[in-house]
Amino acid sequence: MIEHPNKLLEKPKGLWFCNLLEQASYLTTSDTEQLFEAPIPGIYVKGSIRPIVEATDVCYLQVPEPEQLIQDYQTILACEHDIVNREGEVLIKGLDLRRRKHMFTTQPEMPIAAINIAYNVIMDYVFKYCKYARGIKRSSLEQYIRPEYRDNIDIHSLEDMLTDVLDELHEFIKYDDWNIYFHRLRGTTLVLEKHCDWRIYEYTRMMYENQQEEQNEF
Repeated sequence: MIEHPNKLLEKPKGLWFCNLLEQASYLTTSDTEQLFEAPIPGIYVKGSIRPIVEATDVCYLQVPEPEQLIQDYQTILACEHDIVNREGEVLIKGLDLRRRKHMFTTQPEMPIAAINIAYNVIMDYVFKYCKYARGIKRSSLEQYIRPEYRDNIDIHSLEDMLTDVLDELHEFIKYDDWNIYFHRLRGTTLVLEKHCDWRIYEYTRMMYENQQEEQNEF
């Protein structure tokens, strides 16, 4: 009996951790600090690098009929009901707004742009050197760099500033460039998971599907 191929992805074969805040410090010097864009206006969970609500998002205060359109994202922190998007998905729970206002901020103190650049440089490395990187996409760095400096910045110059961590990443990937990789963020910590060889996964998937077809014939 061939098990579902996703069974192969239940336990990672290896984990790699990266402190993005530390890597951002290598990018943030007196010469480079002026290159970075200000954080995207919005509401952040403290310690996170991306807003849970951006200033341009259309969102509503979920109160007993009717829902109220939020005109200014900064007023959200004074609310006490769930904040939802157009699809009705909860972005911020009213319970958190009532009891844990200290969780949120509209003015993150961390170097958000530098952290995101470090994240994207590292993920770009994974994208380039792994033949199969499931769920990992190449991202644009331009949104984190001021327009007047974008022509002077390229991925190679940024990689040069993060040589040590990319060497560590290379050691982690090593010869497993056909493996499946997943990633997630825990605050400012990047976690990269190494799973089975993609070719093994695909072979198992095909065998499993053939098995299911044979069983359905009876």
